[in-house]
Amino acid sequence: GSTSVCCLDATGALASELPAGMVMAIGAKRSAFPWDREAVKRVRAIAADRGASVLHSHNLAAQQYAVLAALGIGLRVVHTEHGSRPLAKGIIGRLREKVLNRLTDRIVAVSSVVADGFAGCVVIPNGVSAHTPTSVEACGALRRELGLSEDSWVIGYVGRLATVKGVDRLLWAFGPMAAAG
Repeated sequence: GSTSVCCLDATGALASELPAGMVMAIGAKRSAFPWDREAVKRVRAIAADRGASVLHSHNLAAQQYAVLAALGIGLRVVHTEHGSRPLAKGIIGRLREKVLNRLTDRIVAVSSVVADGFAGCVVIPNGVSAHTPTSVEACGALRRELGLSEDSWVIGYVGRLATVKGVDRLLWAFGPMAAAG
């Protein structure tokens, strides 16, 4: 009961799997220049209603709304950065990113590569890499555990099935290998 999820646009497909009332859509008009003031007010109202002390964002747009909602009311902002920031290109995008980062209390990155662009960033690695076999022996043991032969190809993907993840390119690239058997 200590967590609420605010989606800038609409709630996603997983919202129905969470307790009722935990996920809400802000309905931000992202085309509003420079931002949707009403959406910022809605985030503030939800934070006040839920007694929030921290807003946690997961992309540049969400970071912007979290920072704006937190300004002047004592909320802290934690931002998790997952990869490159395509919206932070160009002079205005880079300036926007710099201002938001200065107004964010803590930035967390999912890898040291991602953290390189952020001063004072804390790295909390994705959990998947912790389970990656790191030696030939470990790979062999995992193959035996899964019932796979030593010479079989193994290609895996862990992540959400979203266009931005490029799973279609993974399948396109490795499809001929599967066909060759």
